[in-house]
Amino acid sequence: MMKLLVRNEAFGFELHRCELIVANQPAFVEGAKFALGKFDMLFPNKSSTWTFQSYNTFALTAGIPIYHQLYHELMAVIRSFSGHSEPLWFQSWINFHRPEEVLKWHGHRNCVHHGYISIRPHHTKTVFEAYEIANEIGNLYITRQVLKHKVEVVEPFDTPRITIAFDVFNQRNIEQIYAENKYVNLSVLPV
Repeated sequence: MMKLLVRNEAFGFELHRCELIVANQPAFVEGAKFALGKFDMLFPNKSSTWTFQSYNTFALTAGIPIYHQLYHELMAVIRSFSGHSEPLWFQSWINFHRPEEVLKWHGHRNCVHHGYISIRPHHTKTVFEAYEIANEIGNLYITRQVLKHKVEVVEPFDTPRITIAFDVFNQRNIEQIYAENKYVNLSVLPV
């Protein structure tokens, strides 16, 4: 079950705690490793972060019941956060990063919401242009204002940092993607 920790109206974000992940973190780590193994078979020598447009986390984790449960909790948060019942779509990818691979400054285009879920965040923080979030196991961050952001390592670690990132699209975003690229990413699924 998701528990709302912070609703920041000024910056347009919410921070939730997923008790399912907190209670089952080792199983989520193993599920993420299983998904990465499937990803590596499909996309040898590619990054699961930078190949985000080619798969969806919840397709790679098909058959893992706790990821099925997480999917439904994520969909509920997205729907509640959006505040309407109009059609929405989302793409989701898994980040596996060693300390030297954490994400530098970047943004997300053509989406109404962006967010991430911390599976094994280690001692890191996500720094936005106007604020920062301390990453903790089970935290789900979602925002309306897709500000540029980066990850900072607070304390070194020796196993990959694992997060699940997602972008949410409305009809206008999908039309923009079609206009720019002539296709919608294969990773996009309905909310």
